[in-house]
Amino acid sequence: MAQQRVLLLGGNFFPEPTGIGKYNGEMMTWLADQGYDCAVISTYPYYPHWRLQHPYERKGAWYSTE
Repeated sequence: MAQQRVLLLGGNFFPEPTGIGKYNGEMMTWLADQGYDCAVISTYPYYPHWRLQHPYERKGAWYSTE
């Protein structure tokens, strides 16, 4: 059987410490630990500092991390 894949499209994700960003990060971590192939497409994290947070970096018009 092929590995199950999950794609999360959302405006908030880890490392945001509260709300849906925290929940999304924990959910995707749990799914990955269960063997799912997980990917996330999201905005860059900005809350609560209202600026780009580590480990993200700007690369031209895009922000990325691995």
